[in-house]
Amino acid sequence: MINLKQLLSSAIKENAADMFISAGYPPAFKINNKLIKAKTENLSKEEAKSLCFEMLSEEQQQNFLDGKKTVISFEGPEGHRFRLSVFQTIDGVNGVFRRLFSELPVLKDLNLPSSFKSVLNFEKGLVLFSGPLSSGKTTLSSAVVDYFNRNSRLNILTIEDPVEYTYKEGKGLLSQIKTVKNQPIESLCPKIVLIRDIKDIKNLKKAIELVNSGCLVFGEINSSSSLCAVDSLRAVLKNKEIVHLEAQLMKALKVIVFQKLVPSISKELMPISELIFLDNDVKKAIFSDETDKAIELIKIDRDSLGNFSFNQALMDFVIKRKIDVKHAFLASPQPEELDSMLKKAGF
Repeated sequence: MINLKQLLSSAIKENAADMFISAGYPPAFKINNKLIKAKTENLSKEEAKSLCFEMLSEEQQQNFLDGKKTVISFEGPEGHRFRLSVFQTIDGVNGVFRRLFSELPVLKDLNLPSSFKSVLNFEKGLVLFSGPLSSGKTTLSSAVVDYFNRNSRLNILTIEDPVEYTYKEGKGLLSQIKTVKNQPIESLCPKIVLIRDIKDIKNLKKAIELVNSGCLVFGEINSSSSLCAVDSLRAVLKNKEIVHLEAQLMKALKVIVFQKLVPSISKELMPISELIFLDNDVKKAIFSDETDKAIELIKIDRDSLGNFSFNQALMDFVIKRKIDVKHAFLASPQPEELDSMLKKAGF
């Protein structure tokens, strides 16, 4: 019988980002964005279910069988933390074990544009961390929480289910909760707030409320681009027939950070980030569905506001020889623009 502890230890040893347990296949690991199957026999339905259920309590197992979303975090071998997502397929119970950093990186090691420092000094507002699945958003947002916890004497709150990271005691007072439902959040007097799933309507409404009460709120959202992140939140409000909150969302939004993981010269994945500061003109264009106008305004405001495009970030790392031209073009949202920028830079 395949042992879960041994599999998790292998994931740690091989520096895998994810481990996949699928009925009918051998266990598989995602290493540097490539899927590597273990050299073992295919898992039966019973084996896959047993491996996925091993870390679930009886209540969590029953919730899963009742059709409820099942995502947990737990501590694995050698103190390493994992996030487990369990789901039902036509072949049986499958699971994804996401490996979380045992030690959070510091912000200066995450390749953020230098203008991001000013975001940390905002008095209030909503900052979105966006990007595709598995693009490092959780690591980035957790590093921001860790920064405030270590360096500021503020009340800090994270809203996340499951709780992904735990933090060492710092200068701040840190509280971590799983849901906004039936929680007296205002009584905690938070100043810095992290909301993992800001696309959830309850979380989005609470984020707007918290910004209106003077909080600096960071939220995570999956998206294919910076502007798509805003469109996704607007769609949530429209679907729930609370369009009147759009004006408050527009006022609350301050910054969008869009991030992807790109293979480096050393073949490790490294975070590359775009940073957009949203002034009133850009926000009006976005919320009026004038995307092309918004993009042009963002380009004009690069120097005055500190905007830093994804192509600018890619070009910088190509020049510094941290990523190669091929991977830069593959990651670029606008390859023709990147080509022109690189030629002007002498490449």
